[in-house]
Amino acid sequence: MPRSAFFAQLSPSIDWSALQGATVLPILNEYKLSRLLSIQEYPHWTLFGENQIEIVAAYFEGIPASLVEKQIVSLGGTVVISNENQCTMNVRVNLKDLSTLYSLNSFHYFDVIPPESTPENGNARANHRSNVLWTENGNGLKYNGSGVTVMMQDDEVIGPHIDYTGRIDQTNCSGCSTSAANTHGDHVSGTIMGAGNLNPSNRGMAHGADLLVYGSGNGNYNSVPSLYDNDGVVITSKSYSNGCNSGYTSLARQLDGQIYDRPSLIHVFSAGNNGTSACSPNDYGAGSTWGNITGGHKMGKMSLP
Repeated sequence: MPRSAFFAQLSPSIDWSALQGATVLPILNEYKLSRLLSIQEYPHWTLFGENQIEIVAAYFEGIPASLVEKQIVSLGGTVVISNENQCTMNVRVNLKDLSTLYSLNSFHYFDVIPPESTPENGNARANHRSNVLWTENGNGLKYNGSGVTVMMQDDEVIGPHIDYTGRIDQTNCSGCSTSAANTHGDHVSGTIMGAGNLNPSNRGMAHGADLLVYGSGNGNYNSVPSLYDNDGVVITSKSYSNGCNSGYTSLARQLDGQIYDRPSLIHVFSAGNNGTSACSPNDYGAGSTWGNITGGHKMGKMSLP
């Protein structure tokens, strides 16, 4: 969009004199597009079959989702996921119909869908300095996370393990593998809240915290407002990638909105394993070792990598 410009939604009963001196511009298609869509660079994970693409479409607040969906269907498209709280839809349409989709007045922004998550976690426990928050010294600090509930998103059911006993809930881990053991999810959960019963040197960062285990699908973030309001979740953790240097995506926007509405909420992510990469083809010119956080959701203004 042009500098110093913004979208405005006006009531028909507005005092139009309030706009005196303002410049009112038509909303051009190019104002609505993320960088990759604007240059027609479509990542492979967004393409389906020979001629279809799935993108995230954000529509203006106040427009009924049912009306927006009818517009999509009229183009021969399909709504794959609808998130009415965020006024977004994952939409699948023919590539030849993208321009028509962009021109619909109901929408103000389009972005590529995030790629499928892949596991990652670094061995950086010593850098966390959690030994300062919980000390063996009787007169030292004793913050161990008791009373704090963490939502962890991964790809498998964790445990059984004596370091988790009585402090995990995996009833919402739909789609999680039940055959894996001692792998990524166990690693991450141990880092978060392992009690250190088996080996005190492997005690987690918050060894008294409770853990809710969810699958790795990005759609689980839609549950966060309810978990915060009703189940006491104040921290979420995900050590999965979501594209290298993806920029500020619609998912990052969603997570920032959750934190804005719930100031005690903290989203925590791994920085990723691409420290020496330039994230081609998305390199913005800084070269390798720069701009390579692995995930658009990690680019949030209020999240903690």
